[in-house]
Amino acid sequence: SGEADSRGLIAAQEAARLIKQQVADDKGEIVNMKGLDASKVLECLPANFQSVFVVECEGEGDLTFAAKKMVRSLKMANLAGLRYSVLMLSKSACNFSAEQLGGAKFKGGQDLDGLLAARGATRLCASAAVDVELEDLVEKTRAWMATLKASLAAGHVKE
Repeated sequence: SGEADSRGLIAAQEAARLIKQQVADDKGEIVNMKGLDASKVLECLPANFQSVFVVECEGEGDLTFAAKKMVRSLKMANLAGLRYSVLMLSKSACNFSAEQLGGAKFKGGQDLDGLLAARGATRLCASAAVDVELEDLVEKTRAWMATLKASLAAGHVKE
């Protein structure tokens, strides 16, 4: 969960709905982890559960407050059996600030990806990153969603 944009939309929620439609054929659940202990939620899931983490990064690449709280709760969790991918979202004010920060604007999401792997989870596919103020979410994630969908359908993991 993050901040609403000028249209009143929260990018992470919009992206989660898109993934559910395009990748999961409207199956599965969207869970907003805001206010929840992520480690407790994940412990209740069945073995080999598959999850896509959609996180928003703020200005300098830090995760939003809610995402930071989720990451803290995952630091001690045993995530063996969890299969995942991460979609990282950022909002640059302009092209200049986007170019200045480069990939650093997604650092919090990259850290989450690394943490999940370090705690025993297995990547379904490489993470994806979108600057939602400057890039079209659908166009920018089209190839990533196709790879994710194929990985889920095949039932195996791709690095």
